[in-house]
Amino acid sequence: MQSQKEERRNNIDIISRPNESLRDVILEGTQNRTVQGNSEISQKFDEIIEEASQRYNIPKELIKAVIKAESNFNPFAISPKNAIGLMQLLPSTAKEMGVEDIFDPYQNIMGGTKYLRTLLDKYNNNLFLALAS
Repeated sequence: MQSQKEERRNNIDIISRPNESLRDVILEGTQNRTVQGNSEISQKFDEIIEEASQRYNIPKELIKAVIKAESNFNPFAISPKNAIGLMQLLPSTAKEMGVEDIFDPYQNIMGGTKYLRTLLDKYNNNLFLALAS
């Protein structure tokens, strides 16, 4: 059985700052209204993020913060729990959200944002509960 510290070390692929929780990284990103990181990489996805933001009524800063925390803008990221792509969708969730190619940035961002909207609706726009799900 792994200690919490060891488990966090193993999740470096998922969270770029392993000593912080996913929720903390995302909330920092949305509170600062910017997401730090490799801007050249993140800018590749700006148009998709903008479209997802408008379609699902979720701030683009929140979408970017989720992507930064989950995959560090790596469309080929795979977690130890088999979450895949930019927004780290599980294959079952991706299927539910209509995603056919989970590695495709457009489909992953749209599916991940749709899922986030589903969670926000479920929890009456409580960001803490939605992100904890």
